Amino acid sequence: EFFMYRTKIGKRIWLLNTEAGKIIECGEDMCKLLNDYFLSVFTRENQDTIPVEEVFQGEDNEKLRDVIITRQVVQKEIEKLKKNKSPGPDKVYPRILKECKEILSGPLTSVFRKSVDTSVVPSLWKEANVTPIFKKGDKSSTANYRPISLTSVVGKMLESIIARSIRDHLERHSLINDSQHGFTTGRSCLTN
Repeated sequence: EFFMYRTKIGKRIWLLNTEAGKIIECGEDMCKLLNDYFLSVFTRENQDTIPVEEVFQGEDNEKLRDVIITRQVVQKEIEKLKKNKSPGPDKVYPRILKECKEILSGPLTSVFRKSVDTSVVPSLWKEANVTPIFKKGDKSSTANYRPISLTSVVGKMLESIIARSIRDHLERHSLINDSQHGFTTGRSCLTN
């Protein structure tokens, strides 16, 4: 017999069993049970066993001095958004950003610039709404779910702008080691 819990938006969440075999019906208790399971399987890497890599020391004029954040850069980032994606804890929907990009790109540019200049990230950008996604097997077992973290769309936009700036700088100054295949243009695990 299958048990399920229907959310407001109509998605089915199957009722869960504890290790003792007790059926959990309360949504809040189900969240706690899933959270406890996700925490139990989380691994912390031992920082002492990370190998030391040779650090390339480029010329002083090769240092990345600033991340360029203009209204046009922000608008391009907004254009890349998929409008039907879910928002994070800040409840900023990509669809709103896309439909109001002309108006919102100015304030977002200011917020992004301030964040980079002060090295401060708004606290909501550090939070996530964790959604359990069923993998396979028994739907009442927490072990058959994986967590998906929905973070701030706006925060991810700034991350993307910074990452692109860093990649462009590294490629422009040939600062990427030739053995690097992941996350580089034209390379992959196949070229490795």
